[in-house]
Amino acid sequence: MSCISNRRFATPLPASPSRRHYNTSD
Repeated sequence: MSCISNRRFATPLPASPSRRHYNTSD
């Protein structure tokens, strides 16, 4: 489920810094 949430956020935001930031938060 976390993966889906991260993907949703990575869609509108940049996939480089956003994905890394969300991944770390998780």
